[in-house]
Amino acid sequence: MVTNVSPSTVNRAVCYCDDCQAFPHHLGRADLPDAHGGTDIVQVAPPRLSFVQGQERMVGLCLTPRADAQRADELFGRPIGAIFSNYAVGPAPEGSTAF
Repeated sequence: MVTNVSPSTVNRAVCYCDDCQAFPHHLGRADLPDAHGGTDIVQVAPPRLSFVQGQERMVGLCLTPRADAQRADELFGRPIGAIFSNYAVGPAPEGSTAF
């Protein structure tokens, strides 16, 4: 369930990346992308999203071969920060508790 949303509290975009084009086909929903292959994406902040049922049916899906951290660094640059470090396993990583 998504709560308390409005145009000022979400990000909405149409994505044309390979994964966003492949995912609807994986679901058997080739009708979802627009005429150019774009998928409508709505990004919500975690506090606005909750799962009230069906958690046991949630799965992860990798549409392309796994990319390693080095490849991610090449594509996106090094991480600029860390979040929710209070949930880290063991002590929080150095530098993850402040901006």
